[in-house]
Formats: sequence, structure tokens, C-alpha cells
Amino acid sequence: MVTLGSAGLEECVRLRDDASAELNDGGRLLLSRGSKRFAVGPLVSELTPALDTLVAGGASTHALRALVTPGPSGAADQLDSLLERLDARGWLERALHHDGVPLVTVKPMVAKVAPAPAAASPPEADGDDDGTVVLSRFALLHRAGSELVLESPRSSAVVVVHDPRVAAFVASLATPHDVGDLDPVAFGLPLDVLHAVATVLVDAAMLVRHDDEEQATMGLAQWSLPDLLFHTRSRQGRHANGYGATWPLKGRFPPLPMVKPPAEDGVALPRPDLAAVVAGDSSFTEVLERRQSVRMHDDASPVTVEQLGEFLYRCAAVRHDVTAFSDGTPRPVGMARPYPTGGALYELELYAVVNRCAGLSQGLYHYDPMEHALGVLTAGLTPALESLLQQTCAKTGNWDRPQVLLTLTARFGKVMYKYEAIPYATILKNVGVLYQTMYLVATSMGLAPCALGGGDSDAFATVAGLDYYEETSVGEFLLGSRHDVPAARVDDAQRDLHAGKVDT
Repeated sequence: MVTLGSAGLEECVRLRDDASAELNDGGRLLLSRGSKRFAVGPLVSELTPALDTLVAGGASTHALRALVTPGPSGAADQLDSLLERLDARGWLERALHHDGVPLVTVKPMVAKVAPAPAAASPPEADGDDDGTVVLSRFALLHRAGSELVLESPRSSAVVVVHDPRVAAFVASLATPHDVGDLDPVAFGLPLDVLHAVATVLVDAAMLVRHDDEEQATMGLAQWSLPDLLFHTRSRQGRHANGYGATWPLKGRFPPLPMVKPPAEDGVALPRPDLAAVVAGDSSFTEVLERRQSVRMHDDASPVTVEQLGEFLYRCAAVRHDVTAFSDGTPRPVGMARPYPTGGALYELELYAVVNRCAGLSQGLYHYDPMEHALGVLTAGLTPALESLLQQTCAKTGNWDRPQVLLTLTARFGKVMYKYEAIPYATILKNVGVLYQTMYLVATSMGLAPCALGGGDSDAFATVAGLDYYEETSVGEFLLGSRHDVPAARVDDAQRDLHAGKVDT
């Protein structure tokens, strides 16, 4: 709550603009927004004028109390209790006005999430360094529709900045300042108004009292803005955005095809005899226990096209169409493939940069999971492809380029067409699932698998001719033949390589 000292400074409270309210015959106030419902009451009839104002556009708490008829019903106390309950549950917006001009509005996304104790202390107008504040390193100022919004993954609310003078004030706090030492003329607002705005922003965790507040403990110091924002916005609890299968793009754009159209020039891959594979495979537990990253390849005897074909088939080939859920309920046509994926959307695509593969020419290929074929995108190793291969050496500590670099891309629209808030998080989870499948299949086949922790999405989009925003790389996986040495010796060799003891 802001302490109002300046003439013309007013805090107005109103029902959030995405909610609706109804007072039923029993005097219960029924609130709804999206799938959320909240009922409170019964309320005395003397509150009706105040409730109508709260819903219609809001007013100061003083003005709302003035609308309540005094009497023995206890309506004034009930109003205070009601406002407190609605505020705690995120149903109210609070706007700060000066001379009738809106400065900022605090819009809750969910029920209040208390910031760290230091951040909850409002700046004071007097005292030694009591008024020092600085913009949180997690604060993000951006446009949302026609509004300028300040938000932070540390906060359960967003702050709409209505007045450009306030925007200038916020910008000045990129470095710590005692608000009392600022020149109010520079911002065109009285000093006590600047203090009131600062209090609002501190309460909303957009400003902090000390620059080291968010660096002093590992809990906050370990987070970057992108990581914490991604975490909070892809999980429930600190935002009120749509979540899950809301189909946000339906009706605006057509859905993407189930499978990406194949390249015109293709290389058919041999299909493995799955019955023979099952008969000859090690047990699941044996494969799981042997699984490890192997970065060194046997270039004297590289992986063969038959092995690459078996690997891709066992990891990612479409087995058959699916038209019903497991309980028999009809569903849109999907695909049965060896690995699970969110919503059965299968947005991941596989590309192969082939360096050494017996029976297959060097170049860039796209895997067609329906036809089990490799579409030729680039014949031979261009400088750009060689650069991609060389990048893997830096990531693995190897001098020799991998035999095959498999790149996982995502057709983002497959997931973003259906889901809201969670699509990119779902894609990354699917990458992890496919990684594990690839590790287990490669281990079972006696090949050398190694997932990479990152790659250059811009570079890959360029070499593959992709639109970066529609499809690009989200994962990389190395595959090759394995040295015919015991696993322990391979581990020793890799440790020696990273320690600089091996000349490759």
C-alpha cells in the first residue's frame, strides 16, 4: 500500500480487467476469469454501490468507503475484509494517479508471491541511504499490446507504465540512487510522487534496495534473466498467461503438416529386421548400464550406411499412423514412433552432416521418417558444413571431426500451434527423450554416441536453408564407429585426451 503525501496523488483500486463479477440473489459475489472461479459472501446490501464502482472502473479505498452507508450492519468492516481477500488472491488492480493522470498500474498475475524481505521494504524519503534503490537485474521493460509493461520473474505482478515520465525515472535507476537526491524537475514530477512510484516498484520486486541483494546468495545469483524468466513462464504459479493446450494460433494460421515434405533427391536406407534385432540385442538393463558418451571414433573402420540406417530406423522411423487413444477414443491422426513426445506432435526433425560413412557420400541430409530415406540437401562438404563439424571438436575436446553429426531441429509451429506457455519447454524435454533413445540404440549396436550441450542455431539454419523462427536446431548428437577396445580403455583414452596427454 502506498502512503499518499502529495496533493493530487491517489491510489485507485479496481477489479482486474480480465475478470467478471456477479452479485447473486443470496448476496454472494461470484468472480470469474478464464477457468478460475472465486465466491465470497454473503455480503450486506449496503456494499452494492461500492461493488458496482469496483467493477465499473474503480476508485480509491477512501472513495469506496464513502459509498458504504453507515449503520449497524458492519458494512465498512466487511468492505475492508473483502478488499483484503481479493487483493491477496490477485483479483484487484491498483493504479497510482497524480492530478488525475495515471502513472502506473500494478496488475497481479496470480495470488501474491512475496519477494525477498529486503525487496519488500519500501524506500524512505529520509535517512542515510534509506531511499537508495536500483532496478532489479531481473526487471524487463517491453511492449504488450499498446501498453508499456515492466515485469520480473521474481514477481507475481506486472506493472503497466502509463506515463513517459515514469519510464524515464525507471531508466535512471539502472544505477543505484537515493530517490531523495534526484532532481524532480528532470522528471517533471514532485519528489514525493517519485517516492510513491518507487514504493510501488519495490513492492512489485521491480526495484531492489541494494545492488548486491540479488547477488549475495546462491539462490538468486545462480539465475540469469533468460533462465529464470523461462522457468517461471513455462511453469504455473507466477503468471496468468494461457497454459497448456489452448490452441492459440488456431483460426489464424493453418496447422503444419504431420511430416515435413521430403527432399526431391533421396537415398533409400536399408530397413533392419526387427525380429533379428530383438533376438540378438543385449538386455535392456545391460544396455542401460553400458550407456556412456564416446567421443572418439575409429576412422579406419567408419560407421556404415547399413548401421546408420538401422540406427535411424530404431530411433525415429514412423511405424504406423495412430487414429485413436489407448482407450479407443478417436483422435486426430498422429504417428507411432519409437520415442514419446508431448501431444504426439513429433516436431523434431533429424539432419545428418556426413563426414565418414561407408556407402554414403559426404554432405548434408534430411531424414524422412515416413519413407526411411535420406534427402540430399547438400552434396559434399562445403566450408559451412566443415565449420559445423569443426565446432564439435571444440565442444568435445577432440582434434578429429566426427564421422556423423546428427542435428535435431524443431518445427516450432507444430507445438506452438497447440500449446501456450509450455511449447519450448516441451520441445527441450522431447530433445532429452530422443537423446536417451539414441544413446540406448547406439549402445545396443556397439556404436559411439555423444550428445552435445549446445550448437549454433543460426549457422545451421543458414546451411540447411531454414527460417530461423520456423525451424532450426535445438540439439546435436555425434555418431560413429567405436574403437574395438574395452570400455574402460575408451574411458581412459578420453580422459587422457581432455587432459592433453594424447596427440590426435
